[in-house]
Amino acid sequence: MQQMIPRIHRQTSIKMLFFIYSVVLALTCLFQYKVIALPAHYLFVFVIGNVLLCLYLFLANGAKPKYYIPIHIFLWMFLFYASYSYIFYSAALIFTAASIYYMRQNSIKPWIHMLYYIVVLASIWTAVALNPVFLFTVCTLYTIVMVLDAELNTMQQWHVIILGLLHSLTIAACASSYLPYQENTIFTLPTSFLIFVIYVASPSIHRVLFRLLYPESIIFLCMISMLFGCSIAGYKWVYLGDSSPFALVLTASLVLFVIAFAACFKLQRIIYAKYGILQNGLSDWFVEKWEDALSQQEKEVSWSGFDSKLAPIFPNDGITIMYKRKVVYTSGVFLKPDFKSGKSLYAGEVLLVIHETHTHQSFTPGQYYTAYALARYLLNKLDQWEEMSRMKLLDAEQSGNFSKELNFRKEVTYYLHDNILQNIIATKNIVATLSTEQSALKELAVETLADLNTSIRSQMHEIYPSTLADLSFERNIHILLDEMRKRYGRIPNPHIQYEIFEQMDEQSAYLFYRTLQELLANTCKYAEADHIWIHLYSSDHWIMEVKEDGKPIVQEDMEVKIKHLGISSLKHQAGSLGGAFEWAQHDGYKLFTLILPRRTYEGTVI
Repeated sequence: MQQMIPRIHRQTSIKMLFFIYSVVLALTCLFQYKVIALPAHYLFVFVIGNVLLCLYLFLANGAKPKYYIPIHIFLWMFLFYASYSYIFYSAALIFTAASIYYMRQNSIKPWIHMLYYIVVLASIWTAVALNPVFLFTVCTLYTIVMVLDAELNTMQQWHVIILGLLHSLTIAACASSYLPYQENTIFTLPTSFLIFVIYVASPSIHRVLFRLLYPESIIFLCMISMLFGCSIAGYKWVYLGDSSPFALVLTASLVLFVIAFAACFKLQRIIYAKYGILQNGLSDWFVEKWEDALSQQEKEVSWSGFDSKLAPIFPNDGITIMYKRKVVYTSGVFLKPDFKSGKSLYAGEVLLVIHETHTHQSFTPGQYYTAYALARYLLNKLDQWEEMSRMKLLDAEQSGNFSKELNFRKEVTYYLHDNILQNIIATKNIVATLSTEQSALKELAVETLADLNTSIRSQMHEIYPSTLADLSFERNIHILLDEMRKRYGRIPNPHIQYEIFEQMDEQSAYLFYRTLQELLANTCKYAEADHIWIHLYSSDHWIMEVKEDGKPIVQEDMEVKIKHLGISSLKHQAGSLGGAFEWAQHDGYKLFTLILPRRTYEGTVI
């Protein structure tokens, strides 16, 4: 399975890309205005090398610093080899330090490390004593070690060794004054390695060429085309005295950018249209899965059914979705552990790996635009879920501490009783004793305050039934049944069997009461039951079983139906007290069971 590149590495490679572009552009301008004097063919190789390096940074799934940073420094060494020796030596020392740093980070065999350090010391000594060109030996050896460290077959590894021998001969030829064309021999150093890298990387390059269809790529290609054009125009200006190509390049660059932005605008409209199609086809599925995860207090969203929902919109033979370096969904060919091929698309923190359709044919440009829109859409949805999940986590932490929730409910109840309710009663009494000719208005005020008093008392009992501390739990069941009769007019015929003879602790008693309250309310509203059986007893635990003979629920629909009855949180709260809340449909009745560990009134488990 391909691994998603850490966000910090992705940001670093983008910064490096803009750094390289800015440096090369600035150096080209300095060359054009003759602030620095450089051999034109060295500058040409420097520009070409950095342009290809920018392509690597832009297209690679995960551009590795151990590759692109030393290569960029090597190009500086090459550029100043024949012109500014002090800059060449400085770049060589920086390259040597960087190569040692990255070599130490790799899990390479100790004898290779030792050999590398010996070659580095020998290269520095021979460069000082004989010829500066021997410093390139460090670059050659580093390149060989890093390429061999990658996943290559045996034939490719032999090619690397042959490449190293050719580079060694090149360095030896440059150091000798007896061989012809000595000055041109050094150009085999970057060009031979470039040809080899293209050969080795051609499969991965082919897999990412589709990215050139996207708006960002069009702008990027315009920028490097302008950079290359400026370097050619600068050469003609400096060496041929012809400034017209420079003006032509500027004009062409301006026209190219106008065309590019028009093309990007057109492509963005296509991508937005694809995004809208995905939104219409997948939004309901995401909402349903979010509701399910939230109601069940799940940390992750279930992706069941996603492939069948996506297939009519975006046919594929396999898809992997990664979000913040974590695989969240896999289908098709990617379910095979050894399958690695696929097209990779980035959208912020989302990496989308896709295989083509079941015919194994490459996607059309329109399908690639759909894939790009899908990556953006998934980023939006996964970011939304992370935000909801963070809020849900805070709620879970608050509800997980059952004692805090219970204390809060009691405090609200006491506040309503000691402040609001007492003030209403006092106001009602004062109004009742007032002498006024508007007796009807006084009666209305007294009646309104009396109704408010009753309503607040009812809500207080909903928030926290104070009778739990004063009366037996069995008596509280009968009080609850009376309230349900008043509220709904009719309730199923109750059958109560109470067999708990010890005093429950406050938290357990409250959860038993709240569970029974929720079950009675749902039975009265939805079940159309004739009878309800309430059985409380103790064994190793305290157990409450509630049965009702209302409308049956098919077992396959049980989970979905229960989520919308407002009692799913009871499962989480029971778990917070070390217990369990379960439900099931049997022949002729539904059974709800709450099991809690037996505790003393102080809360100690028996």
